[in-house]
Amino acid sequence: MKLRHKTALIVIITITCLISMIYVMTRYILLNNIKEAEKHQIEQKVDGFVSLFNKVQYNSSTPFADWAQWDDPYYFVQDRNQAFIDENLSLNTVAVLKLNMMLFIDKKEQFVHGIGFDQVRLTLDMLPPAIQQVIQPNSLFLKHSHIRSIHMGLLLLEDKLFWIVTLPLLKNEAKGEMMGNLVVGRYLEDDFWQDLVQVTHLKLELHRLDELNLPTDFQMALTQISTDNKIISIPQNDEIIGGYAIINDIYDHPALILRLDAPRIIFKHGQQSIRYLIISLVVAGLLFVFIVLLLMEKLIVSRLANLSADVEKVGVSGDLSLRVAIVGKDELLILANNINKMLSKLKHSQDEIAILNQKLQVENLRMGAELEISRQLQQMVLPTQEELSKIKELDIAAFMVAADEVGGDYYDILQHEGLIKIGIGDVTGHGLASGVLMLMVQMAVRTLLINGVTDPKIFLDVLNRAMYSNVQRMNSDKNLTLLLIDYNQGVLHLSGQHEEILLVRQTTGFVERIDTFDLGFIVGLEEDISGFITNMEITLQLGDGIVLYTDGITEAMDMDKNQYGIERLCEVISRSWHQPAIAIQHAVIDDVHRFIGQQKVFDDITLLVLKQR
Repeated sequence: MKLRHKTALIVIITITCLISMIYVMTRYILLNNIKEAEKHQIEQKVDGFVSLFNKVQYNSSTPFADWAQWDDPYYFVQDRNQAFIDENLSLNTVAVLKLNMMLFIDKKEQFVHGIGFDQVRLTLDMLPPAIQQVIQPNSLFLKHSHIRSIHMGLLLLEDKLFWIVTLPLLKNEAKGEMMGNLVVGRYLEDDFWQDLVQVTHLKLELHRLDELNLPTDFQMALTQISTDNKIISIPQNDEIIGGYAIINDIYDHPALILRLDAPRIIFKHGQQSIRYLIISLVVAGLLFVFIVLLLMEKLIVSRLANLSADVEKVGVSGDLSLRVAIVGKDELLILANNINKMLSKLKHSQDEIAILNQKLQVENLRMGAELEISRQLQQMVLPTQEELSKIKELDIAAFMVAADEVGGDYYDILQHEGLIKIGIGDVTGHGLASGVLMLMVQMAVRTLLINGVTDPKIFLDVLNRAMYSNVQRMNSDKNLTLLLIDYNQGVLHLSGQHEEILLVRQTTGFVERIDTFDLGFIVGLEEDISGFITNMEITLQLGDGIVLYTDGITEAMDMDKNQYGIERLCEVISRSWHQPAIAIQHAVIDDVHRFIGQQKVFDDITLLVLKQR
């Protein structure tokens, strides 16, 4: 993804997240405030409705004060005169006063007379039990602390709601001793509630608390209403919110629960405001994204793209003399200057490397020539086939190949005054230094042989001293294993430490492995090894012979890092021993190459096959 695309994506994601956060937080705050305002409004309306209900009831009790402060009823409860009943107490009187009941109670709180409930004369037992309880002797509602006292409240009759009022009976103009109570009441019919609803312009639903199956929302409201929270609100849906309140009876016990439904105007306006907010935020966000991307494109992205194109041009052309260019006075200019400085340094380094490469090429050519000369010198001192063919007593085949241009393996077969000297060794490592040490050994062996040194112990000890001195002069850690064999008329005298000697008998073809560890010591490692040198004698019969080798054969590895091994070498030799020495050599070398396959040759390979004729 390109930088400008990444930049645009980051800016868009950032603005989107920011707008989302602002929207969520604002919506949460606004909705809470809106709901709180809506709740406050509906609860105010419910509270106003309850207050209106109480006020209407109180105001409706005022006309009855004229009856309670009148001499006629005042004396009636005392003398129970029939004339008062005949003149004043009729069903028409109750109807005019919009009452359903009028009772007179004397000073002793005894029932005197009653009218109502469609009866011209009521007896106490004709009254509903709830009313009887209100007017029974010692009832708190029949006791008044002063002449202006009034008790009124709601009663739940079996099938209707009833409003009851008790007032003290006094003489005209509220004079005289309180002589009893005037008790009046009326049913609260549907038209009464409808009149109240028309004042508030709200829909009312009313239920008694003793109903068996209250609607679910009323049941939920009851669980939320408390002494501290007498009015609550519950949204009915997105269109309507209901306000709930309890109306107590005359005993101040919960009797009714009402719900006033109001349209959710505030909520609707709030939702519309939130929608406008969303649109405003989206428009502002898009405008902000456009401005930010435009500024970033002009001030950063396009300049970076030009800088990248200049750098790519340098990379494609490979011309480090080119320079990048950028306008401005900010960090991008500093970056461009640093790139130019780097290109200058790279150009300088490239020029220096080119000069060094030329020198290295010359040096490599020189060293290659020197190594080739060394390799040729090494090959020149090896015994020729013509020399080997002059040794009639032995059928000899020799093979050596170096891992590098110059090898560290040594072998030689020398003949002097009837004595045949056979040597094989392995200098540590390979390369020029190992090849030089191999040449030193060859020269030392020939020199000692020509000078008539025939004692194997003396021969090897003198050779070691000479090699040790040269190694010290070279300040090298090179050394070598070296096995020397004197052959004379079928008898071999062995001395020196090297790989195992493989002795093969013609009669059986069995390969005997002879350890040379105790026949000598590493040459060039210590100055005096005479105490380690011993001698071994082997007699060869017709067809018998020995095979000498270096570890380049036994330690050759295939592609899976498995070594060729001494056991496999012995098996190939035994299987091929009936053939001439050269055929045995070919069999071994071919088998080694088959084993290693495409694997690199890591060490010099040397093989000598000698068969008694």
